[in-house]
Amino acid sequence: MSNVNESRPLAATPATAPRAPMAVQVLGYAGLVPFAAMAIIIAATGSSASGVIRAEIAYGAAMLSFLGGARWGMAIAAGGTQHLFRPLGLATLPTLFASLVLFMPSPTALVALIAGFVLLLIADRQDARAERIASWYWSLRLTLTLLALVALAISLCVVLLG
Repeated sequence: MSNVNESRPLAATPATAPRAPMAVQVLGYAGLVPFAAMAIIIAATGSSASGVIRAEIAYGAAMLSFLGGARWGMAIAAGGTQHLFRPLGLATLPTLFASLVLFMPSPTALVALIAGFVLLLIADRQDARAERIASWYWSLRLTLTLLALVALAISLCVVLLG
């Protein structure tokens, strides 16, 4: 990206990274509300909340797709017209994967979503180390993803334990 330099150091941890812009923080954490609310409902009502479980899977798939779109936007914003096939191709994978998740049984879908979020987090970490993304983005993504993973893991435990 052309304006990444203002956010050094790029391999920062959440405790040392510059803060994300306020709008990004507020909207990012707001995106966790459905994950948290559905995990609480599922934990409170058990696996009988199949509609809520499927809603959480759908929301997780939408968020995974959204993160793929963010990667697409970052690839375009980085400029240049050469060597775009790989980053843009990789940016489409979360959406394609998320669409498949919607057809999986609930336990499999939850595991697949957890794996998808972890894989995207690893890709973002590699981008942070290569200084292709701002450190505040990496820091916020790490925090938000870990919280989303907790919500998905709670739901998975309820589904598996019945």
